[in-house]
Amino acid sequence: MQAAERRDERTPFDAVLLYVFTGVMAFVSLLAAAFTEDPLFRFHAYIALTLAVIALAAITLGINSGKLRSDPTRYADDVVRAGVIATMFWAVVGLLVGVVIAAQLSWPRIFYFPEFGWLNFGRLRPLHTSGVIFAFGGNALICTSFWVVQRTCKAMHNRIWPIALAAIFAASLAQAADAPDDHKASVEKGRVLVERNCGMCHATGEKGESPNAKAPPFRDLNERFDVDALGEGLAQGILTGHPAMPEFRFQPHEIVSIVLYLKTVQARRTASAAADPLD
Repeated sequence: MQAAERRDERTPFDAVLLYVFTGVMAFVSLLAAAFTEDPLFRFHAYIALTLAVIALAAITLGINSGKLRSDPTRYADDVVRAGVIATMFWAVVGLLVGVVIAAQLSWPRIFYFPEFGWLNFGRLRPLHTSGVIFAFGGNALICTSFWVVQRTCKAMHNRIWPIALAAIFAASLAQAADAPDDHKASVEKGRVLVERNCGMCHATGEKGESPNAKAPPFRDLNERFDVDALGEGLAQGILTGHPAMPEFRFQPHEIVSIVLYLKTVQARRTASAAADPLD
């Protein structure tokens, strides 16, 4: 009986694991803020550090008060409930941003905010994609998986954490394996679109002269424009560029591929110039 009581008084292993993980994240955030030269990255590192410190304080209070000790004979439905709340929150955020960027494509003159660059299509589209796919979809997948797996495996509080770690590790491996291929495919699609629509006037690659002498090579676009901001112009329709340039309008997924390819060309040319300054 005394051994059972001592076992119940011990801090749960999953709480200890979460505490250690949060502490490591706080330390990494501190290092990132200390050594980065990018002020925006430093600001986000400070945000992550603040959240990690708050989480450490909350976990400490939970451990000392005994609230993190769960009944091993019951399913861990609290985390499922929290996942449902997070799922609905990110559904509202992601779908609302989707409505805004759809309105920007339909009525660009009304919903274009040149004084607030972070509200334009090129900035809001990644927020919509990440909010819907990763935040909304990810939370929905994880919380429903927790609900189902506990019941199919008959895993209570004291056995759910290995399943959770295995699921997170598998999801991380899948995302790491898919991300490079998706990026390469999108860049290749952008190259095809650029060569097909613009190659008759512009030099679209890393080398070569433009067939139209008045059309600038695409590898030099970063000297004339903000390449990231070109997405907004492509969505609204580029009406002027060089003489005899037709009007182009692209779909949102095509714009993403084109901008990715253009940024890749700028980066490659910059690296080549640094390696061979006499070129």
